[in-house]
Amino acid sequence: MPASSQPPQAEAPAEVAGRMRTLNPWVCVLVNQLACPGLGTLMAGRKVGYVQAGLMVLGFGLVLLFMAMWWGAVLRLASDLSWTEEQYRTQVRAWRWALVSGAALCGLAWGWALASSIAIVRRSKETAAVQAHSAH
Repeated sequence: MPASSQPPQAEAPAEVAGRMRTLNPWVCVLVNQLACPGLGTLMAGRKVGYVQAGLMVLGFGLVLLFMAMWWGAVLRLASDLSWTEEQYRTQVRAWRWALVSGAALCGLAWGWALASSIAIVRRSKETAAVQAHSAH
């Protein structure tokens, strides 16, 4: 089989880890805080980022579930003349747990990612100081 038709070789874990250590810590912070909590933590090489991202995805899914149920109730209220506003409120209240739980999980994931981001920046400053000291 010609060399060009062979599948590309996966990078060795040490090569990936070395590349991640040279990643600017502020990129990890921006990804953690502005894109997806946990993803920046993973980029920094910390496996706890999987839990952070999982909490965020679960929380976001619960919020989306509430929004879907809310839109369903709004559309039913607008289209079904026999449905009362009280029935609408009852259905929305029945799904409020998804909104509250989802928002709480998202907040927890974001706060945990913030703490991880602070630790990532501190660790990078300590590493830079040790490398500068050992270079002299």
